[in-house]
Amino acid sequence: MALSVITGRTITLEIDGVQYSDQLSSATLTINRTDEQYVTFTDSAPAAGPATATLTVRGYQDWSNGTPPAVDGWSRAMWDAAVAGSTVAFELVVDAGTFTGDILPVFPTGGGDANAALETEMTFQCVGIPALA
Repeated sequence: MALSVITGRTITLEIDGVQYSDQLSSATLTINRTDEQYVTFTDSAPAAGPATATLTVRGYQDWSNGTPPAVDGWSRAMWDAAVAGSTVAFELVVDAGTFTGDILPVFPTGGGDANAALETEMTFQCVGIPALA
């Protein structure tokens, strides 16, 4: 099979039904699992530990307040979701794989360096392990 190089420009991210790919520069889903080894005097046995997932997203701060049919900017939407305190759905498309699940919203950072584009990075805890289609 020939090598197919996939770049991040093919990634799309939708949160709470809104596509934010134009405002984002990075989105990474990470699954962590701590495996354990049970050891007795006579034997040992590996056991899969619990798995957790996080979605880390970096993008440009956009605090605009959308007037319908426009939507709020990325930063404002995440702020409002964190204030509401309930989970929101996400869909991350990476090449032919589509990850879907729910995340717990967090507050974005605001402000930054006068000589740089204003960015924010947020790491969301996933509720369970996202599905892969």
